[in-house]
Amino acid sequence: MAIFALPFTIQLYNDKLAFLHRWAGRLIWLVSALHVTLWSIQLSRDKRSSFDPTSAFSFAFDYTKFIYGWVGFISLTLLVILSIRPIRVEIYETFYVLHVLLVPLTIAFSALHFPPIAWWCWSTLVLWGAERLWRMVKFLRVNGLLGCMGGRRKERYLSHTNARPLSVFNKFNNVLNSGHLRRKSQPRDLTINTQELGIIDDSSRLNNRPQSVGAESLKSFRSGNSAAPLMASSPGYTLTPTPIHPAFHPHSRMAGYAGRGTYLPPPGYAHATLLPGRTIRLRLVPPHHFSWAPGQYVQLTIPGISLFKTHPFTIASVCDQESRLDDGREILLLIRARAGFTKDLWNYIEKLELEGKIGDKPDIQFTPPRRGVLLRAYIDGPFGSSIRAPWTSYSTVLVIAGGSGIAFGTAIMEYACLCLTGRDSKVLGSKAGGIFGGSSSQIRRVRLVWVIREFSHMQWVASIIRRCLDLIKSNALQIDIFVTNASDQPKEASTEPKLDSSHLAPPNVQYMRAGDQSLNPSQVSFNSDAANVGWDPQNELDGIPRIK
Repeated sequence: MAIFALPFTIQLYNDKLAFLHRWAGRLIWLVSALHVTLWSIQLSRDKRSSFDPTSAFSFAFDYTKFIYGWVGFISLTLLVILSIRPIRVEIYETFYVLHVLLVPLTIAFSALHFPPIAWWCWSTLVLWGAERLWRMVKFLRVNGLLGCMGGRRKERYLSHTNARPLSVFNKFNNVLNSGHLRRKSQPRDLTINTQELGIIDDSSRLNNRPQSVGAESLKSFRSGNSAAPLMASSPGYTLTPTPIHPAFHPHSRMAGYAGRGTYLPPPGYAHATLLPGRTIRLRLVPPHHFSWAPGQYVQLTIPGISLFKTHPFTIASVCDQESRLDDGREILLLIRARAGFTKDLWNYIEKLELEGKIGDKPDIQFTPPRRGVLLRAYIDGPFGSSIRAPWTSYSTVLVIAGGSGIAFGTAIMEYACLCLTGRDSKVLGSKAGGIFGGSSSQIRRVRLVWVIREFSHMQWVASIIRRCLDLIKSNALQIDIFVTNASDQPKEASTEPKLDSSHLAPPNVQYMRAGDQSLNPSQVSFNSDAANVGWDPQNELDGIPRIK
């Protein structure tokens, strides 16, 4: 079914075809089982001859074609049994290897069993083998395993790195590893990076839940908005204006740092940092050309953990094929450490940081990161049917995400914001409509609703939010962040006057009058009462009825 993922076809990947794939295989096994059962019954009834009452089934195994049929059927049966959900979930790597081995075995012996229609089986086997070979070559090339580290990508990385002798970096690494100079390890209870978010925590006493960060509180994320009044969506938190890194930062040529002001790892290596909420942020640039559509995912392999373990992760960044720097093709992954691969990855990074090591060392001149570690990383993909979604065909894009699902949300939001600025969707990875699809955008407004447990989780994608807020006008982008697990008010602070929490109420649904083309969002907010929902004409401002 991999042929359906080609650009000139329907562009459906396994996330949409997995259900059809499983049941098509089960149907084929059912038909094959009926074929084997009925022929076995018939052979047990037939006699060898009129003079020999021996059952024909007893000497049928003297024929090689009969044996081929049984081998093919047993292989198909094992394929179905070993594909049940518990095996796929618990021992996925074993399931995958057996799947790859049993599929060609089933097809080949089916062809040998009945030669008159063998060409159907051989054609299928050739297509399957070609797809596996193409995918393997692509994997080796993208990850720089067919040659040195990336050709042009390597030269481009070195051109944006200070030309210091490699011995300098080796000496620096030796000092780190010897223990004479160690970076401060990240504690388990990680706190929010206030410089990145522009948030000053002057109090941890929050007395309402859930709480929200709305459009007004995000004003200070914008660059050049220092004169704007500071507004906070929750008591105890003050948002201060901080400059945003533009597409080409004036200090972008400092060693190892990209145009967005973030550390740019060497090609083929991932820069891993530990964030609050047991979350890992991975940034990597493949050694060779690699493009993806917003919302797609990759299979990640970290050799430092295991060469045989892969895990899918959604790409939180947008592919910009017109970017003059490698950060336009930077893959950003957000990984929540839970169990299995993600837990092993968290423990591995934490161990490296506690030991003061920088991780895997590239064989080229590179700049060590100020925080975090470097890991050799392999990716396979991209995958995901979001490539066929016509995001630019709609006037309003609404993205709702919870927790680490923001990785999908930020990719769509940043893509929509770039399209709002007039960028061609084709150079941003979109292939909606295949090779015949258009590139014009109808997007006029973008809204992101994100539900998180703690305020510190905003650090995961703070840079993307700031970049989007700086790209377009405030009336075209609305971002609502709801925090559901804020700390309670301490008992000793009960004598303090209660603060007005009306601004923490969830946003009301707004309706536009027919023919009203205004993009300006409401400047007035009203609390909604579930027991009394109606339309109050007195609350109608600018032609927008409000829910009372």
